Amino acid sequence: MSLLETFERDGYVILKGIVDLEIIPNLREYLLADVGYDFVGNKTLSYFLTCPKLYKYQFHPRLVEALVAICGPCVYYINDIDLRFNRTETSGPQKGWHIDAGSELARFVPYLFDKKYKFMKVGVYL
Repeated sequence: MSLLETFERDGYVILKGIVDLEIIPNLREYLLADVGYDFVGNKTLSYFLTCPKLYKYQFHPRLVEALVAICGPCVYYINDIDLRFNRTETSGPQKGWHIDAGSELARFVPYLFDKKYKFMKVGVYL
């Protein structure tokens, strides 16, 4: 099954191997040491832009190829970086990953249901 077919069926795709396995422990340790081992919360774009160890992964060739395979040759990046640390809750003010289109769904905005509309949030799990 192609990435596009998987995305259309499931609403998401999982790409493995974007971050080399041997780098993951070092990257995880670097981030935890930098933000603090007890930190619970988010770091946003300003943190991401000053962290070259993370920044480069948004342009990884396999990630770009996957986005093009799903969206076509015209892909736009809008940096909406949200690094989450120690966040596993699914509700409340400290919730982890969630859908941000709740207000649009309540108004039944048609573009959300158009097959041509594709919006993605890329998550990297370390």
